[in-house]
Amino acid sequence: MIHSNFYKFLGWIHVTVVFSLLFSILSLASAGFLFLPLLAVGFELSKEIIERGFDPHVSVVKYVYMRLKLHIRLFRFNAVYIVLLLNGIGTLLGIFTQQSMIMYSCSVLAVLAFIFLIYIAFYATWIQSSFQLIDVFIFMFYKLQYVLVLFVFFVSCVYFSQSIIFLAFIFLNFLAILFVSVLLNSTSVRYCHTILQKEEI
Repeated sequence: MIHSNFYKFLGWIHVTVVFSLLFSILSLASAGFLFLPLLAVGFELSKEIIERGFDPHVSVVKYVYMRLKLHIRLFRFNAVYIVLLLNGIGTLLGIFTQQSMIMYSCSVLAVLAFIFLIYIAFYATWIQSSFQLIDVFIFMFYKLQYVLVLFVFFVSCVYFSQSIIFLAFIFLNFLAILFVSVLLNSTSVRYCHTILQKEEI
């Protein structure tokens, strides 16, 4: 039993570190344009772990390669990423020019775009693979308190913990994806039973 738990613990370390490094390297190498498909891969892996249990034998590199090809279709929503990128640039310009209004406005819009990307990737893997952006908006406002929690968390990180964010993005982003999956799991179930079933009727 001790050996089994220790082996599973090593498996968790392997999955977390390898996936996080692949996520970071591929996102940076693609200038962020693979961020949304990679985020969807992370949510899909989280869904499998939550629903089927953790498999310490999973080959992370092979899994990312196979699933990334399926989620490339999310490129059609990369306009949201461009909004995030432009507002990130605007935030930096506000800092360099000491224009606090521009800095705060752009940083808030960047955080909102980032949260929306998270919801897009979650929706694509946990709810429906075929959807429109309006469907994601409805899902976001179905439980607004979770959006507010993420908003407060990310804004706090932007203003107070930039170095911590960078390190977490490189080494621990899979745990963050898993946390969001657990956070939104029950909401997605209720959403499917209420909103989607009513639409089908």
